Amino acid sequence: MSDAFLPLIHSRVSIDQTYTDSLAYFKENPKLKEQVWDIYWSLHYLWDVVPQTVETMFSPHTFPAMEANNEFDASVALLLEGFYRQSIVSLRSVLELSLLSVFYNQDDNGHDNIQAWAHGAENTPFMKTIKKELGLLPYFSEFDTKFTFFDGLDEIYGILNDFTHIKGHRHSARGLARRSNTNNFDKSAFARWLYLAKRVVKVAVIIHGLRFPLMLKVLPLEDKFGFDIPSGFFLSESQIDQVKKSLTKEEIAFIEEKAEHDDYTIAVTNDILSRPDMTKAELRKQSLDFNKSMISHSPTGFKGWYESHSGFYKDSSQEVRDSFEKEAAVLKRWAKRNKCLESHIAQEGI
Repeated sequence: MSDAFLPLIHSRVSIDQTYTDSLAYFKENPKLKEQVWDIYWSLHYLWDVVPQTVETMFSPHTFPAMEANNEFDASVALLLEGFYRQSIVSLRSVLELSLLSVFYNQDDNGHDNIQAWAHGAENTPFMKTIKKELGLLPYFSEFDTKFTFFDGLDEIYGILNDFTHIKGHRHSARGLARRSNTNNFDKSAFARWLYLAKRVVKVAVIIHGLRFPLMLKVLPLEDKFGFDIPSGFFLSESQIDQVKKSLTKEEIAFIEEKAEHDDYTIAVTNDILSRPDMTKAELRKQSLDFNKSMISHSPTGFKGWYESHSGFYKDSSQEVRDSFEKEAAVLKRWAKRNKCLESHIAQEGI
């Protein structure tokens, strides 16, 4: 008997070589890497859009959006290793989970709507059912009339299904990477994945933007909350800029126009704008309290915190670096008093 586990076509050697070749291709094509970066983060930020409150903090209503991110991670990993068909199959899961995120959160009772499915007591709804429900939500029908959204959804879902169910040689692993059925880097397969990934993420961004128009609303969140911004509901200005990269100017304008007249968006906007800006003293205290918590719960204490954070400020202005060092000095004295310079256990009262 051979010492090898099994005579696998997908050998570790070919997988590792394909991974190396894929990274080299990214290095040679930085614009391509930027495109993958953009769709990765556009999808990643959608989880922050799904509303969360104290009552729903531990509800599974954000699970579809979170799991869509996990599936996209898997898709990229499979892509880099030359499992091209399998990476496209994962994109199908990304699309379905993104749709379910809005399907189950189509009203304010997402935390209840999703319970049966989340616990495996209810089958995943068919695409026909999902489309019907989405079509009844505000703005979806109008958006579809203007941009033929559902026709596009049918098209991309059909393509992903063809790869999932291997509709002939063209949709097989060998059909994608034409040289052989073993792992190898293939530019055309890479391009095919990127085309499909862009379309999948675009759908995800559109449906979350239509369901939650507040997503594209730029608000002074840091001025009002510091870095303790409420979970769910909002995106920062930089996150909004990132998400917009998946949309056309016309699609952005449509969602932004709806946000201006959406009752919920108006109410939240007015509430935030009516809040006073945090003072410099409040921001400093917030930062100190947050970092004290991090240090006290870190196995490396203040030393580990400082080493990991100081690198962030290497390219910052002298003023910013001085501000960081000033705060670090305060934290070091606190850590010394609480015996957590290098330990994760802060002894209160010392």
